[in-house]
Amino acid sequence: MELLKGLGLHGHFKVVFGGDSFAEKKPHPLPVQKALEALGAEPAEAVMIGDHHTDMISGRAAGTTTCFCAFGLGSTGGVEPDYTVQTSTELLQLFPGVAA
Repeated sequence: MELLKGLGLHGHFKVVFGGDSFAEKKPHPLPVQKALEALGAEPAEAVMIGDHHTDMISGRAAGTTTCFCAFGLGSTGGVEPDYTVQTSTELLQLFPGVAA
C-alpha cells in the first residue's frame, strides 16, 4: 500500500491486499474471495484481470470471469482465460465504463 501511496495511486482503489494479507496466496481463491467480500460483490459480477496463470486460476476458483493481459510479464501457463487482451487500451474497450 505504501508503494501505491508513494505513486499517488492509492485513491484509485477501494481495497488493497498484498501477498502477506492472508494465510493463502494466489492461486488459492482466498485473496479474490476476500476482495469480493470487502467490496460487497458477487463472483458473477467480477472479473479477475491479471498477467499470470496464478491470477487466472485464482479468479476461476473464486467463481469470477477471467481476463489475461498478454502485455504483462507472465503467461497463461496453459490456463484458458475467458478473455485475452493485448494492450491496456483493448482492456478498457472490453470493459467500458469500469475505469470511472
